[in-house]
Amino acid sequence: GPLAGLERMRLVSMMLGRDMAEVRRDGVAGFAADGHAAARTPVLTADGLTRRHQLDEVSLSLHAGEVLGLGGLL
Repeated sequence: GPLAGLERMRLVSMMLGRDMAEVRRDGVAGFAADGHAAARTPVLTADGLTRRHQLDEVSLSLHAGEVLGLGGLL
């Protein structure tokens, strides 16, 4: 497809809106490295989501400034 030749870290930097050097240096794009996300109240929390044959006890917390990607197969 059209993204077949796109380097993984380049895609990550495009998604985060940060320079590739920043993403590589920090390893976490600087969001979690500063420790702020862990100290704040989550903007979204899901605990124990279950849907027959699709989800089994999925839990997550999302903080302001974090990027969440979900994917799956049919």
